Amino acid sequence: MFMSDTNLPIELKPLSELIDVKPIEISPDLDEKLTENNQVLVSKSIMKIDHQTKTPTPFFSVDSLVSCIGTDRKPFRELMADAADGEVIKINNKYLIRSDLTKQFLQERSEQPRSCGERARIEATRSIVNEVGKLDYEQVIALLNNKVQGDE
Repeated sequence: MFMSDTNLPIELKPLSELIDVKPIEISPDLDEKLTENNQVLVSKSIMKIDHQTKTPTPFFSVDSLVSCIGTDRKPFRELMADAADGEVIKINNKYLIRSDLTKQFLQERSEQPRSCGERARIEATRSIVNEVGKLDYEQVIALLNNKVQGDE
């Protein structure tokens, strides 16, 4: 947990504590793998919760994104090299990219010619990124509180 200037903490929570991955139904031959990829993505990605500004900011694991969309690391290295301060964080030697940058990247990839399988992988990844991006501060806190109460 980090501390902000006002002594209100900034928490990092796994996205898996906030959302349940629903089975993907895009392409029968890929659905199981796409669902599995999204489960790994949410387990390795985080929500940065700033209690001072009441702002939740999702960050997605680069390694998991590489697996999800079936690419190599090169486009992500380029993306991280061009990223502004705060758009990429490193935790335990793993890089995570802020959700707005992730959305933009996936949008650009989806606009390029791709095979059906590649399009399905990008679409499945976009669905989870968009779902997480819709969560506001109150929803995040409620989900975390429900999780704590459910664990007791």
